[in-house]
Amino acid sequence: MEEERWRLLNRAITKAKVILEGYAVNEVFSSEEYVTCYDCVYYLCHSSTNQVKLRHGFKRAMEESLVSAFPSLLGKNGVPLLREFIRLWTNYKIMSKCLRGFFQYLDRDTFDPIGAPSLSDISIYCFHDLVAKVLDQRLTNVTVILISQDRHGRLIDQNLLQCFLRYYLESGEEGKIAYCAMFEAILEDAATYYSQLATKWYPTLSWDNYVQKVEQCKVGEYERAAKYLQQPSVERLIQVVHSEMIKKYADKRTAEEVNSMVNEV
Repeated sequence: MEEERWRLLNRAITKAKVILEGYAVNEVFSSEEYVTCYDCVYYLCHSSTNQVKLRHGFKRAMEESLVSAFPSLLGKNGVPLLREFIRLWTNYKIMSKCLRGFFQYLDRDTFDPIGAPSLSDISIYCFHDLVAKVLDQRLTNVTVILISQDRHGRLIDQNLLQCFLRYYLESGEEGKIAYCAMFEAILEDAATYYSQLATKWYPTLSWDNYVQKVEQCKVGEYERAAKYLQQPSVERLIQVVHSEMIKKYADKRTAEEVNSMVNEV
């Protein structure tokens, strides 16, 4: 009987992998099959040896599904890479939720070794290590480019950018760490752009006109960034604009005024 349960469960895991191709869960499993898989895990969990095997089996299923799907990302760059990444992440979440439903009895405190990650955390760690981490630099590059293009008035897919940045919020602590690194690249690109703009404008405009143009920049940057960044990130971005265009030149202006007063004396 136990062997039969393992056989049914392994067959279900294999079937579930097609969800990564875009199939809906109800196209892959009937409600009866879903209950059967849950029952298999429920009865297998009564053995401590099986609990370990089930936990490893869940992790292996996550890893194998991603290894088989990863080639769809190879050779892609720019917007096509971003689209394929989001498609994979979206389908992976659905597949992960389906398999966690089968294994959810394993997530009970009774069966969790001290410090062991939840099934949800395991699925996130697998995606981060096998997909997101590998593509990190390429994903950062395309994100910075899209935001820069938006800043220059070019039409971009803002919904795609919003969906991608939402990934970081959905992927736990690992996602937060990766987001911080990626966001630093966004800030660096913005600082370079607005520093160059300030260098061009400051010598040719009166201070009042210069400040007015800077305020227009800050409003525009805020309106654009608010469409795909969280509020704290938007505020940090505006701080960079202010620092590069106002603070540096306000200090310079003060120094110039002091020197002028000294020369007059």
